[in-house]
Amino acid sequence: IDDLVHMKHFGITANAAAMEQAHVAHCPFCHPRGGLQKSCYGHRLIHSLKYGWRFPLHTIPPVCVFDNYKSIDTMEARPHVLAKMKALEDYGVFTAGTETLASGVSTVPLQAVIRDKDREAYERKRVVNDLAKLKVRVCLDMSRNLNDCAPDWKFRYDGLDQVVPMLSKGSYFAILDLEKFFLNLPTHRSRWRFQCIFDPAAKRYRRYRRCPFGFKLTPAFASAVSSEIC
Repeated sequence: IDDLVHMKHFGITANAAAMEQAHVAHCPFCHPRGGLQKSCYGHRLIHSLKYGWRFPLHTIPPVCVFDNYKSIDTMEARPHVLAKMKALEDYGVFTAGTETLASGVSTVPLQAVIRDKDREAYERKRVVNDLAKLKVRVCLDMSRNLNDCAPDWKFRYDGLDQVVPMLSKGSYFAILDLEKFFLNLPTHRSRWRFQCIFDPAAKRYRRYRRCPFGFKLTPAFASAVSSEIC
């Protein structure tokens, strides 16, 4: 019942029922048995999409309260940071927030990152006083409180070496960047206390309720989900 309430009130958006049906239709273990089996890896994966991912921890992180990095308040970064926070809020990533930090909750520092190649591209095409053309990424620095407390999940991305043998004359390949993919993958509210940030726009402490950028296990979990979709 607690998990169902969690789904209803905390913004779970993934269509886990459709994925469950598709999994059963194609799984050589579940299909002959007429439904999703608890002993199949797909059961835990789909359960994570229904109720939020309880990512594994081998050690409970100590409570740490970090300030945001100064990079988010620089003249060139601030408009991008505020726009990013507004977009994440519209997408339902954050809880409403509180003016004070609850007991036992850790804050993760936000950081604005501008890659050298993005800065160079901006400077080559620069329009006076137009910072909108500068690409700024807003990241959670989860190396400060969480990454060392989670196990390593070893996995490999396929790359160009796997693609080239499939190509023939006149064929094409494309790389898709699923921009909001992580934002569709929920974490369970038992984990939100490790994912709190101080919102520089709302001036409130807000809990991040999706799979966060900056957490070392998010790419592996997202890859498991995308592989299941494929």
